[in-house]
Amino acid sequence: MSSFRWHAPFVVLFAVLSLAVNPGTASADPTVEPPPSASVDAASSPSATAPAGTPIAPSADPTLTPTPSPVPLSFGPANARATMIAFSWTPLPAAVGYRLRLATSAGGPALHEVTGTRAAALVSGLAANTRYWAQVEALDAFGTPIGAPSSELAVTTPYPLNAPLPQVTTNSSVSVTVSWLKPAKGTTVQLEWKAPGKKAKLTRPSGTKLVKNGLKAKTVYTVRARLLKGKTPVSDWSAPTTATTPDGDPLRVASYNVQCANCRAWSPRRQGVADTIINAKLDVVGIQEASVAELKGTHTSQFEDLARLVAPAGYRMTNLVRFNCRNSKTDRKCRSTDRGASGAVRIIYNTATVRLISSGSRQLADVPGFGADRFITWAIFEHTINGKRFLFTSTHLEPRNDSGGSRHFYTIRNAQARKVAQTIAAHRGNLPVIAVGDYNSTKWDVPTNGPYDIMRAAGFIDPLGNSYHSTTSTSGATVEKRINTQFASYNDLQPQARRTDGVNGSNPDYIFTSKMRVLEWETVLKVNAAGRFIGTPPSDHNLIRATVLLP
Repeated sequence: MSSFRWHAPFVVLFAVLSLAVNPGTASADPTVEPPPSASVDAASSPSATAPAGTPIAPSADPTLTPTPSPVPLSFGPANARATMIAFSWTPLPAAVGYRLRLATSAGGPALHEVTGTRAAALVSGLAANTRYWAQVEALDAFGTPIGAPSSELAVTTPYPLNAPLPQVTTNSSVSVTVSWLKPAKGTTVQLEWKAPGKKAKLTRPSGTKLVKNGLKAKTVYTVRARLLKGKTPVSDWSAPTTATTPDGDPLRVASYNVQCANCRAWSPRRQGVADTIINAKLDVVGIQEASVAELKGTHTSQFEDLARLVAPAGYRMTNLVRFNCRNSKTDRKCRSTDRGASGAVRIIYNTATVRLISSGSRQLADVPGFGADRFITWAIFEHTINGKRFLFTSTHLEPRNDSGGSRHFYTIRNAQARKVAQTIAAHRGNLPVIAVGDYNSTKWDVPTNGPYDIMRAAGFIDPLGNSYHSTTSTSGATVEKRINTQFASYNDLQPQARRTDGVNGSNPDYIFTSKMRVLEWETVLKVNAAGRFIGTPPSDHNLIRATVLLP
């Protein structure tokens, strides 16, 4: 309780013995101690009560009629607790005593009445969280009112306990956590939860936190809390706290050509490839050139070894089958059976953030004798944070280049790209799509960047806007933040990282999307200030990654 305002010439003392209580009225609370600045001297205090019809102050001369003071009575600040209110007022020079009346309505009958000689009173036995109206009048030596009473003062008693202070943490676009300190013994927390345009909902959770799921993205929610004892409130509501759910939940996707084990020794760089994936904190990554051939001296293929390396970090491969044969361990004397195998093209996902719903593959061979080892692998995932599903694909198109004006391999790549688009159309339904891979075609290819044009014509977006022969322009780009996009995705193991002076590098690797926000794009590499690689990259391609928001 804050201190009272004391007024000269009197020192206001909260001494219960100084209050005269009329029959049937509330009395001052003898258990309440006076403020530290006040003192109580029972010996020097006037009598708290006086017989009816006798003067309040014996020292006053009853033959004298006091002159009413022209100064009106006025209250000082009232100090209220749950069951009591301390009043003080400016004393009148002509007054010998005072009468305080307390009502539960403005101008209503007195519920409590206290008389005394001091310009202060303490009324106890009140109800918590209740509004009272107080009025005081000055009395002469015979208890007769002097002048007009004061104006009414409205005071509300507080609840006995302070309101809890809820803390709100946003978990995702569809979930928040509300937490609070352990409430007082015998009480429970009641939360009020309100969404825009909706009726407030009340809940009484146990413990000290509540996870609220099933919310709407990009929405402001209001939370407040109070304490209950049984069904009775024992605290006021806390101040409202708001929580705004974000527009979406970031999903990190990537494409990574890990360079085949037959192309370059796998053993010295296998951990580097795995660490590149793990350190990028990816949710889903499309892998290329993780060959199905067994590593020298082992019975394990390159893609199987990579799957084992990333498993401790919570990553899994959608399919661990080598061949689409009845005996899936070998393609010798293969009796064809669709097992979802996809050659050196694979998909790795983070089990903590996405859930695999279904998966499959399709061979991309379109010209006899060419492309038998080319695949698209696909998977439908569900984002565990918000339940949104999406289609993800990984592919690796024909790598050989034409010479002497030939368009042979150019034609094969285009045919394979069309099958990629057809496969996506066959499995996407209404799902958003992220299509990644090594398309083995750049904006500088002749006669055109065919696979790029085919994917764009099928309705997919290149977030970088890395269109044909572009340097500083980024037509159709959707990415909001760029990191190292000036570097090429194919590093060719050169000491000096390949880059352009423009915005985008020359990339054979792509991340295509359907319509969605792309928050960030990074070409992942470690270079010094001079643009030279720090150490030798674990693959001849740099991992490319994008952070997207599923619609």
